[in-house]
Amino acid sequence: MAGSTFFRDELRKSLDRTITQRFRELPFENGTDIPTDTTLEPGVKTLSVDVLSGYGEATLRANGSNDANLVQINMTRDEYPVVMSTACYAIDFDESRAAEYTGKTNLIRDQKTLFTRRAIAERLNRFAAFGEPVLNVRGMVNNSFVTVDNNSFNPNTATFDQCVAFFMDVVLRISNDSMQVSQATHLRISQRMYSVLMQKVSTENPAISVITALLSRFSSDSGFSSLNIAPRVELNGALMLRFGGAADATRDRMVIAKVDPLSISRSIEQSIADIYPPEFFEVRGGKMFMPMFSCASATAIHEPASFRYIDTIAAI
Repeated sequence: MAGSTFFRDELRKSLDRTITQRFRELPFENGTDIPTDTTLEPGVKTLSVDVLSGYGEATLRANGSNDANLVQINMTRDEYPVVMSTACYAIDFDESRAAEYTGKTNLIRDQKTLFTRRAIAERLNRFAAFGEPVLNVRGMVNNSFVTVDNNSFNPNTATFDQCVAFFMDVVLRISNDSMQVSQATHLRISQRMYSVLMQKVSTENPAISVITALLSRFSSDSGFSSLNIAPRVELNGALMLRFGGAADATRDRMVIAKVDPLSISRSIEQSIADIYPPEFFEVRGGKMFMPMFSCASATAIHEPASFRYIDTIAAI
């Protein structure tokens, strides 16, 4: 700049903060959608749980009769594999020297640890949702024992009243099919479906969307357990197809379920995304590789009758 008596750096202000990348929540990994306990012990490879069931019908005893129907009681054991999700970060020699010079050694390690832990959490979130085909394991949204309803419902053309009626039936179906043993507590739908249902409003009161109408109908004031409705990107048809959850990218899935530890659960170790012991570090080409890990069990659906999958035409 002609006539300037300043250098460019003299007019630059360095802000005393770092803008860190933001991430979405991981509802299958963080316990929001799946009851998750921290009782998994280090070294365990498989979790097992005893399942007790019984059936039978009593009779009305006639005078002098000794007949009584036998109640059948069965005990089985379900097993679920434990997986280790791993990722690592690297620090090279020059970077380490530069960090020491600037006094940011701890900051750099903390940031690298943060992003490595995120990678581990994202993989476990996907495992909890979809399972892993290589291990022949399914997740919350594609369990092979849960009934799948391939429905012709089209959210794009349905009216407000048709949407409300359809979802009322979807939510009540678990209670009806189970003879009121289970009552749905959670409805998970694709992001696009959620958007459509928020935009479809009552002609009588534009302030009432399909979502608000459903929440009003399924509330404790109406004699129901409060219904939890939320969008999940994992239920979009394209992701379902990509990770082995469905066979058609043009159809989205919704999951309606009674969610409690007796119907679905998973376990993790108390120490989350820990670093390997130093003896397992690797040094190669002037870099030190710092591996981290986290262990979790597969998603266990103990009560498939408390779940229902509904596949519909994808919302747009």
